Amino acid sequence: MTTSLLFGPGNTVGVAYYGGSGYNHPGGFVATQVYRPLIQGTLWYETQLPHGQINFGIGTPAYPFVFPVTFATPEVGVNYTIVLSLEAAGNIGANYWVLNKTTAGFGISFSSPTAIAGIIKWQMTSR
Repeated sequence: MTTSLLFGPGNTVGVAYYGGSGYNHPGGFVATQVYRPLIQGTLWYETQLPHGQINFGIGTPAYPFVFPVTFATPEVGVNYTIVLSLEAAGNIGANYWVLNKTTAGFGISFSSPTAIAGIIKWQMTSR
């Protein structure tokens, strides 16, 4: 992208197609090609979605045992999903999942007792 495209050719009569002052005032091309993708790529309706973590130990039992997670503020009217990520000294595979999702919170459960201890981080995302 050239300087002429960004700022226009200045005060030259008959060639200021893109607008702008020629040196520090961008023209319409900037608004449509640079600003718009940034604005469209921003989630304006939520600045920080709830997130946190739970600690689990060796021998954490399987379902029906559930780690409850309660939101500080109920998420009323929000269709959300939870993304889980594991930080542990080993790999417990896909043996944990989200359970009982409500506006007040959710639970994290395991399909079998854990052989290692670790941390599961959770992040709420809207959809």
